[in-house]
Amino acid sequence: MKRPIFSAVIVSAFVGSFLPAESASAGPPPPDAVIAQLRDGSRVRGLPEATEVPLDAAFGSTTISLKLVETIVFRDDRETAEVILRQGDLVRGAVGWKALTLQTVFGKVTVPMPQVTRLTVVPSGVPPELILWNRLDESPSVVGPQVEFLNLDKFVPGKVGYGAQLADNHVWGFRVPVELVADAKQGTIDFWMKVVRKPPTVGTGSGPFYDFLDGPAQLLYSSDDGYQHGKFSLHGSGYFVYTQFPSTTASTDLLGEPEQWNHYAIVWNNDGIEEFNDARLALLINGKPHGIYVSNRRYSGPFMQRGDSKYLLFHRNRNVFPGTMVYDELRIWNRALTEFPPRLPTDAPAEVEPATETPRFVTDLRDGSHLLGQLSISNVTLTSEALGEMTVEVDQIEGMTFVAGDATAKVALRSNDVLVGRIRPARLPLKTLLGDVEIPVEQIAKIQRVPAGK
Repeated sequence: MKRPIFSAVIVSAFVGSFLPAESASAGPPPPDAVIAQLRDGSRVRGLPEATEVPLDAAFGSTTISLKLVETIVFRDDRETAEVILRQGDLVRGAVGWKALTLQTVFGKVTVPMPQVTRLTVVPSGVPPELILWNRLDESPSVVGPQVEFLNLDKFVPGKVGYGAQLADNHVWGFRVPVELVADAKQGTIDFWMKVVRKPPTVGTGSGPFYDFLDGPAQLLYSSDDGYQHGKFSLHGSGYFVYTQFPSTTASTDLLGEPEQWNHYAIVWNNDGIEEFNDARLALLINGKPHGIYVSNRRYSGPFMQRGDSKYLLFHRNRNVFPGTMVYDELRIWNRALTEFPPRLPTDAPAEVEPATETPRFVTDLRDGSHLLGQLSISNVTLTSEALGEMTVEVDQIEGMTFVAGDATAKVALRSNDVLVGRIRPARLPLKTLLGDVEIPVEQIAKIQRVPAGK
């Protein structure tokens, strides 16, 4: 369905009607954060000083409340943009900002708009790690792109509010763009699901399948694994990496009882999930891991890198699998989560918990050396083409990757920001077991924070 383009009158009416009402005693609502993706590869999250988007559209000049905006996508001409609103409508035009000032965890920065490729507005209280949150009801995504329903039966009471009931046939139920996870080295996809009409016990060899997920990862459920047992299987990048213990009865008991809500989470980390003995891929049901690695089918190759996938697809009954499912609260995170709080954190989105101990870093040099130690400086200076000169505290740094033979680095922060620029000082002092050393930055390939407690 094509999105309409508003007239100036409609935009003005829309902006006024969707703003939340404020009582005199409640005070102003907490501000929304924005994530700015820059042309040099930087990604910056912060609280904007601006509250409205000035837009010069074909129908005239107008302003749109930033709270109503989901995403602003800037075209290659660096002047015009598509402003996508939270209810799904789209307005094209020239954004009137010359620059956008953000309050970030590393201080106030001014972002020149010609350097921005995409600007995403994140509602207040949503943690930085959450990159998609859709309630799977009739409302748009709270965070991230919209969910496209392919085979919706109807919206029914869900785990929270309403959920999506999906008909029982061979058509996929809904999908989201695969770009959300295509390059993610770690992440989590979680949702609630319940069976309305549960399929019956099946006989040996009949093997009806139910697909929860398909794309760079595939999660399926077999109501008969050949031994009259229900079983989950989770695949990544074409490699069979994970298998569910068979259930103890010849039934489809692993889906839960009819009308019983179950929480499913697909968790991956290419560097290993620490809580699961460095397994790279896991399926959690109601917070508990289900499955083991099979020694002769170990994970190999990067997860979430299958190039022919355009979407993450959810819900498909196949091979005579009778049953109707209801999904609710779809979320995608850019962190490998093993615990799920009952509700989302409400901390200010730009805040990061302070470090509880002096951080240690592993430093890989270009000659093959590998040093462990503490940086003997409290901050580094980074000069970015897009953002100018910034001072970043060492406590905020997750890692730095340097360009060969240069002082230019990609700096990943604990807040999930990414900064690209030239690093000072020219030599980084490091306290190691060998004593105090100063390493020229052009000799450094990578610096990575060591997790606390290791």
